[in-house]
Amino acid sequence: MVTESSCLDNCLVCVFYVFAFTALVFEPLYYIGCDWNYDTCYYEDTSSLVRICKAIWNIYCKWDPIFYAPPEWLKVICYIEVFLFGPLYALSAFGLHYRCDWLPFVALPFAGALFYSTIVYFVMEFVYTEPGTNLILVFIVNIPW
Repeated sequence: MVTESSCLDNCLVCVFYVFAFTALVFEPLYYIGCDWNYDTCYYEDTSSLVRICKAIWNIYCKWDPIFYAPPEWLKVICYIEVFLFGPLYALSAFGLHYRCDWLPFVALPFAGALFYSTIVYFVMEFVYTEPGTNLILVFIVNIPW
């Protein structure tokens, strides 16, 4: 039985697709395109998409300077975001949009993994705070994930 989607469902579908785009396109353009180092990602040597991503990341890096040259633990978290969570965001959006019966079997473990990953990220951010980090903005920007 197919039911009408609620406004909240439609908003969540859009949010999940934005998260999927962020994880599958935007983040890899910076991480891989800049080889994880903001300072060595020169505008002349990169594509226009990487330059755009670098410019946007510069805004975030001013709040969270650890992303200028992330440590290994942060790279691992980011790669999990790209290679595991990115496809799961898209799959969850698709499943919610089409009211798929399998959605709870994907979404519930995914929600647990996201919760765990977010807690680890925030704890590490607080433990390894870089000088100049605006923890309030880091929290506000990252809490939707």
